[in-house]
Amino acid sequence: MAAIQWNTSSAVAETGPLTMSGTLTVKVALAASFTAFVLGGIVFKISRAAAGGTTVEFSYSGRESVDAVKSLFTVGAKLLFS
Repeated sequence: MAAIQWNTSSAVAETGPLTMSGTLTVKVALAASFTAFVLGGIVFKISRAAAGGTTVEFSYSGRESVDAVKSLFTVGAKLLFS
């Protein structure tokens, strides 16, 4: 992982699961289109990514806290795309 940018209004969890979204930049171009990636045992859905590109838009919906989710995203973190 090279960089992360969170959407400013992405953390919503008033009554249900936490929902967050953002844009992720990876160091190496993705050779195929993927629908999800796993980081720290948490699944993130890819909402937009072009094969051969290095940027993906993603979202998360679940029970982890904002701080717990954001702490997973560090430069150099290993992502598993599926």
